[in-house]
Amino acid sequence: MIFDAAANPSNFVLTYVTPFASPLVALAVGVVAYQQWKTARDKLRLDLYDRRFAIFKTALDFYMKVVLGDWKNDPETEASSQRFTVALQESQFLFDEKSGIYAFLREFSDKAFHIIQMKKGNLSSDKIGPELYMREFDKFSNGLAWINENLPLLTNKMAPYLNFHRAN
Repeated sequence: MIFDAAANPSNFVLTYVTPFASPLVALAVGVVAYQQWKTARDKLRLDLYDRRFAIFKTALDFYMKVVLGDWKNDPETEASSQRFTVALQESQFLFDEKSGIYAFLREFSDKAFHIIQMKKGNLSSDKIGPELYMREFDKFSNGLAWINENLPLLTNKMAPYLNFHRAN
């Protein structure tokens, strides 16, 4: 018996097209779901990258303020210090502990504290005495040297997290 599709088109659709419709729709839904999952994953990676890069930028800005800043009556410099404090706290949640980034930024913060106090004039010899002033001045100069020598280490520690194509 020869089937004549022109004579009965609804029978043709029911017989030959309907069995393929469900799998084709399921395949299309699967493709769309996969694309949405991939987009969501990439968005999450980009958001994480942005937050990590913001910490890096904040640390560099703070470095510039600590090394070059006056710290006297400068609200922008104080704001930089506050942003760094927030970034320091965020860093412990955004980077693996084994990366050493939080520990590095914590030490950077400790060294910067002595530098800032000296630059603000809070540790002058007439306020704290000459012996204590000399100890604080040593902390100041050693802190500046440490920060200047070790800043490239921060870049190296953060590099795996800031290479977007290979970011963790």
